[in-house]
Amino acid sequence: MKSLTSAEDALKSILEVLGYLVIPFDYRTDVDPANAVYMQMPIHRFTIDFGLPSVQICLEADGDRWHRSAQKKLRDRNRDIEIRKFGWYVLRFQSLVLEGYPTIAASQVKRGIEELQLV
Repeated sequence: MKSLTSAEDALKSILEVLGYLVIPFDYRTDVDPANAVYMQMPIHRFTIDFGLPSVQICLEADGDRWHRSAQKKLRDRNRDIEIRKFGWYVLRFQSLVLEGYPTIAASQVKRGIEELQLV
């Protein structure tokens, strides 16, 4: 497993505070606990930052370095479209919020997951 970026590490911490069991995808078992979130999870030809398989939600931590340019934003948008074709929802969170405003980020993560669970 690759090391986490600071934005991914912040999102991991937030997920744990919200009560999710965050584990590397390599440690996945045949039985997914409802609260399991897998790090570096493969979906088709992509590897997502975090996956909540029980409700098919992908959580992405977007750092400024990797997601700043218009070209990279377009790449992310196209990637999200491809991931949605496999039945997954995609939630993206900016590093500025994840790292600088963790309480706000936790609220956004919780609300995003709750809203998608109702779909």
